Parts: sequence; structure tokens; C-alpha cells
Amino acid sequence: MEIALDIANTLLGLAAKKGNKNLDRFGIMELSALVNETLPTAYRPLGQRYLYDTLYLNIQQAKRAKQATISVDRACMDSLAFFVGFQSLDDFIKHESPQLPQSAVSIIGNWYSIVRCNSGRPDLLLSPVQISLSENQEADFRLRGPHRLYQGKIKWIGSSISCFLESNDKAKTLHLAFMLGVAKEPKVLIGVFSGVSTSGFPIAGKELLLRAEEDFQNLQNQRIPIQKGSLPNSILTYFENYDSCYFKVQEASTFDFLDLQ
Repeated sequence: MEIALDIANTLLGLAAKKGNKNLDRFGIMELSALVNETLPTAYRPLGQRYLYDTLYLNIQQAKRAKQATISVDRACMDSLAFFVGFQSLDDFIKHESPQLPQSAVSIIGNWYSIVRCNSGRPDLLLSPVQISLSENQEADFRLRGPHRLYQGKIKWIGSSISCFLESNDKAKTLHLAFMLGVAKEPKVLIGVFSGVSTSGFPIAGKELLLRAEEDFQNLQNQRIPIQKGSLPNSILTYFENYDSCYFKVQEASTFDFLDLQ
């Protein structure tokens, strides 16, 4: 799973402090034995190789690359969180992000955004999405399109999330909203988008977020035909009827009441 770099770094630092170990190769390798001595049988033992070679070194690399997130093993991080006094990694994240609702933890990670092709062709467009916690513990939303990267902050409104995204070149914007409810580990989020089409007209329509297990950098923009076997049948059926996928305003010529006829 993908979590904020600051969360991973803070958790490892707290564990080293509690174990009175230095944050170096030998200190971290000794730390794994201390953690394992405290773990109930329901938790996965922490290997020296994971703690140093995977977690510690990846944190250092992510810092140098100025990454906002890092990929971790949930079970191993649950064990590390237990060592410092929490039941799980999710509980630790909630503690570190008190101003965010509990449902924030459930959507952290990587997704695919799915919309139907606007041209009318029976294709679905998949774009990589990353939801992460920033340094100030706000929830960030990143969507990588074929030509632009969109970024924005997530807001919780009732049982839904909403975000306004702007492209890096400031040329385009998107507004997205998804139903969240109280799901602990949602696999699919149903929502809508609105914005301006490539041809310059207002447009809105259906959008899904589909959970992805791969790292964000490994996710690719895809065009997938709506045909059996390309995606789960429920997704194909959801986007099958083009007219139900989009809402478009009619063209205006007079910009007066005549345009409404």
C-alpha cells in the first residue's frame, strides 16, 4: 500500500526511539528483534531485511527524490505500529491526522479513474490517481492524464468527498465528487466529474475510482474497449449506455432566451 512519506518516517523514528536504537544499519537490524519480542501471534514478525533494506532505505531514497508517498507492506507496518502503542497502521495514521475524518484512511492509496470516451466511441479511459497525506496532514488528490497532471485538495462534505483539480500548466480544471459513506476498505468509488471539454464546452458525467495495488509511478493511462473480458462486467455495464454517461449543455448562439428553445 501507499502511505505518506512523513507517516512512514515518523513511525520508524518512534520505534527506534522506543527501542533506544540508532537510525543506522546496525540499530535498525537490532530493532527488528525488539519488535518481534512484543508481537502477539496475530501480527507478522518483522524481518531485518524488510526493516532496513526495504523500509529505511526506501524512506531515504524518497526523501532525496522529494516524494510525497512511499510504498509499504501493511502487515509489517501494523507490527511496527503495535510496537509503539497502536493496534494498527491505520490507528497510527488517524493519530497523526486528527483533523481528518476517520474515513480518510480508507481512501489513501492508488486508484484508476474511469470515464467513458467523450467522442462516443465504445471505449473507457483509465487515468492513474494517487490519494495521499501531505506534510500539513491534508488529503491530496493527483490525477495523471495523457498530457497533464492535475492536483488538488480533498474536502469531506457529509458522506462524500469533493476536490477541485488544476493542471500543472494552469490550462485546465476539473471538479470531482465521490460517494464514500463509512466503507473501511472501498474497492470502487462512484462519483461524477465536471469541467470543460477539449473543444471548449461545459461537460459533466459519470466517473469511477477503481482501487489499484501497483505503485503510482507504474500505473499507465489506458484506453480499453467496452467488450466482454476487458474489465469486470459490472463496470462495463455501468458505462454501456453513452447517453447516461454524460451531461452536455446545448450550443449557444445568441446567448439570449432563444438559445433555450
